Amino acid sequence: MSRKREPSQYFDGSLDSEIDPKPSNSSVRGRIHREIEHGRFLAEHGAGEIWNWEGPAGKQRWTRRVKMLSNHLRTGMSVLELGCGTGYFTGELARSGADIVAVDVSPELLEIAKVDCAVANGRYEIQNACALSYPDAVFDSVIGSSVLHHLEIQEALREIYRVLKPGGTIYFTEPNMLNPQIAIQKNIPWVKRKLGDSADETAFFRWPLRRLLQQTGFRDVRIEPFDFLHPRTPLPVVNQLNALGRFLENVPVISEFAGSLYIRAVKLSSTMIIQTEEAKDRAATLRNRARLGANKNLLFWYRELYRDQFKNFPDPAALSVLEVGSGTSPLKQFLSNVVTSDVLDLDYLDLVFDCHEIDKLEAIRDGSLDVMTLTNVLHHLKSPITFLNRAAGKLKPGGKVIATEPFFSLLSTPIFKSPILKYLHHEPVDFGISEPELKNVRGPLASANIALPWLIFFRKHEWLRRLNASYDLESLSLRFFSSLSYMLTGGISHRLPIPRFIYSALFPIDLALSRSFPGFCAAFFTVTLTRR
Repeated sequence: MSRKREPSQYFDGSLDSEIDPKPSNSSVRGRIHREIEHGRFLAEHGAGEIWNWEGPAGKQRWTRRVKMLSNHLRTGMSVLELGCGTGYFTGELARSGADIVAVDVSPELLEIAKVDCAVANGRYEIQNACALSYPDAVFDSVIGSSVLHHLEIQEALREIYRVLKPGGTIYFTEPNMLNPQIAIQKNIPWVKRKLGDSADETAFFRWPLRRLLQQTGFRDVRIEPFDFLHPRTPLPVVNQLNALGRFLENVPVISEFAGSLYIRAVKLSSTMIIQTEEAKDRAATLRNRARLGANKNLLFWYRELYRDQFKNFPDPAALSVLEVGSGTSPLKQFLSNVVTSDVLDLDYLDLVFDCHEIDKLEAIRDGSLDVMTLTNVLHHLKSPITFLNRAAGKLKPGGKVIATEPFFSLLSTPIFKSPILKYLHHEPVDFGISEPELKNVRGPLASANIALPWLIFFRKHEWLRRLNASYDLESLSLRFFSSLSYMLTGGISHRLPIPRFIYSALFPIDLALSRSFPGFCAAFFTVTLTRR
């Protein structure tokens, strides 16, 4: 399939000019030039041999990848194949009946593909994957084998996302940087040259790549290690080692060191994204509610918090109370007269509505509430200032908003912010925001910035003053609540086996420390706002 040829047989040097990477990006331009040179080298020396597709093990690996990349293809689909090279995969992909547009940066490799792998339902084009010439949303799928690791990955993923239709999919197979041979091959220059790699190609760790795909906008991202079969495996043992490799792919930990990654993801429409995120958040809320109910120390922590929130009211049971964001909250276990609410449609709630539109909520009369309470909710709201101003209309004159949120002290900041301790608190922290709003809004739980309330009430006084028309800021109350006691419960996701009697005995000490030395050890604060 991959014959060696003299460049003069097929190469027109003017084709170089057809690739026009973003002119201002010299690094992309240099990388494109080096990949074109590498394509010329592959064409002259036999791409199939260099890519290891020609031997018995290579053919088995190739066959498996063809299936991985083509199983989802159907007649009539519009498919973009990136980095098609000499058409090794294109001809087989075209058997699906899909319309294939196969692109590469190398004119030499494309000329070989046009001769060796011409297909009626496919065409070959010179394209820069980081600056595709196609309109937005034209392809049902974008696929490729061993191509992404040659590219400026962030720019390439943005272009792939752009040309995909809503509901479109990506399927790629790429080298796995955790594999010892791949790690050596991609990081030691002389080994790269010896094995025929291009100067810029690399490999991927699957976790950072997953995050990058998600940040680009892809959903349902799945990246699975596979392939322990070395392409140079001798024929007599190919089948045995292939069977062993398939077994190892299912062994935890060991599977992570496989040679390749199988990458799949979907571009959702805005409506599909909202529906998907809401479904995930609903499932997560139900799961977290069950976990909280089983964590007796965490229930104790919440009970003490609610007692502290309502301690200045002689008879909390006589109040008209609305809780916003009740999805996981156990408040109603301790205060039965509370009206629960959330944006998620959960069957145990009294009200379901978007709190940003609370001023339009007819179920709660204007000027009827004594208290509106929120626990770890403000940092999930797109615009907490807007919400608080609109919420004031539902309160009686003198009515209270009571909200508890994370506080950033010397002790708590590493817990909330450090990647090492993210298992205790996984939500984003961004101190650098220019407005008191969330930058990225997805689902109710997925959207968050736990620094936002702290910035409003402790750092950005100009933001706080935006509440002055609705609330008496002179009477604003800020109380600190707990230090390590929340973390010692393990939180919702990680229950710690501390005996209840020990935990309850230590809690008052922890609470006293947080109030005596808040800048050093407080982890939460409760703010009370009074309506004018």
